[in-house]
Amino acid sequence: MAGALTPDAQFIKSLERIGVHDPVCLIYKDRTEQLATVIPFFLIGLERGEQCIYLARDNPPEMIWTALRDWEIDVDHCQKTQAVVSMGFDSFLSGGRLNQAGGNAEFHHLSAALDAAVESAQQKGFTAVRLAIEMTGILRPGSGITRVRETLAHLQHFITTHAILCLSQFDRNCVDPEIILDVIYTHPTVVTNGWVCQNFYYIPPADFVTPNPVSREIDRILQNLGTHQQILDDLLKSEEKYRLLLERQTDLICGFNPDGTLTYVNKAYCDYFHMKKEELIGLNFMTFLPEEDQHRMREHLRQFSPDQPIRSIQHRTILPDGLVRWQHWTDQAIFNRDGTLIEFQSVGRDITEQKQTEEALKESETKYRTLFESSNDGIFLIQEDRFVDCNPPGGGIVRPAAGRDSRPDTRRVFASLPTRWGIFAREIPPAGPSGRGKPTSIFRMAASPPRWHGF
Repeated sequence: MAGALTPDAQFIKSLERIGVHDPVCLIYKDRTEQLATVIPFFLIGLERGEQCIYLARDNPPEMIWTALRDWEIDVDHCQKTQAVVSMGFDSFLSGGRLNQAGGNAEFHHLSAALDAAVESAQQKGFTAVRLAIEMTGILRPGSGITRVRETLAHLQHFITTHAILCLSQFDRNCVDPEIILDVIYTHPTVVTNGWVCQNFYYIPPADFVTPNPVSREIDRILQNLGTHQQILDDLLKSEEKYRLLLERQTDLICGFNPDGTLTYVNKAYCDYFHMKKEELIGLNFMTFLPEEDQHRMREHLRQFSPDQPIRSIQHRTILPDGLVRWQHWTDQAIFNRDGTLIEFQSVGRDITEQKQTEEALKESETKYRTLFESSNDGIFLIQEDRFVDCNPPGGGIVRPAAGRDSRPDTRRVFASLPTRWGIFAREIPPAGPSGRGKPTSIFRMAASPPRWHGF
């Protein structure tokens, strides 16, 4: 998408929630913001089998083709199949033959043209019409439009009763502020500054023809105030429930800035470090790490990106009493809409016992591998009647009988050995609590009289 502004994933998801019969307005400040909404809006329509129509009034119709190419869309295919149509507003109204009839008449003619467009699209196999229309020129001072709210409300009513969804575009720099206010009042969904907003100030079309519009507006405002307050109360309750949930977790939970400064710790975190929350907030958690682990942690934090926001790490931690413990952390990076890193949210647990067990196992393996390799007798590991490992003396004993087979059959090898070799075996049960499965056997071979040394 060379030269194009890339919207974030949340913005795309919000656009995807817009469906047929939904009237939406875009209030933008520049061409980049305009196209960053229009093009994703069309791409969603193409995926859904809708015909996308762009009506240009202030820009040449070719602008949309250039923008689609910037997004690496096959424009030739779109034009051939008429999946995307771009034309001037007057051409859409059959050459602008009602231009002299006044702006309101032009809107009525637009409804008739849209009705024909929906019928034509459905005959061609499209599921609906997805319309993006430049409204700025239509509503400029001197355009002849009167009673703007009522006119826009009639257009919204048409959209809600036909297989069409409409993105009306308004350049805030060119449209009178009072008209922009009317636009906001007449659209249930407003797109602006990279946000798809459900409009608290929306006035349903029926309210424009009510006998007492002022009284209805008062009712709506009071209702919106109550709804807004209810949402705030619900958010506070949800935040409190979330906070209690975090506090009751036995895992260590914290939040910190990109530089490592702690911004939140739960009770388990405080208990682990034997410190109060007030003492921890504002402290850099890096101070708890040995210097070597600090370098690893900084490198770890540099690896996060919007495409890879979750990573894990294990490191040592020095407690206030000097005790060194091991921890495993899963960190999630939080980015804003511009892709800038804001903070980290992390969940951790103590893995000291696990690390001690792994270290003991490693020492045991090293010890017995040394015994295995240094023995003068031949020692073998056999599983499912096949050799899986042997020490150097063992290889010298069985290699002549094994030939080139990398995992020779034990019965064939043992049957071919001289009788002076004594063979002693001990079975090792498979790992796991049930002890089920096929065991591994350790064989020791030595000259007679043989003696088992124990494993």
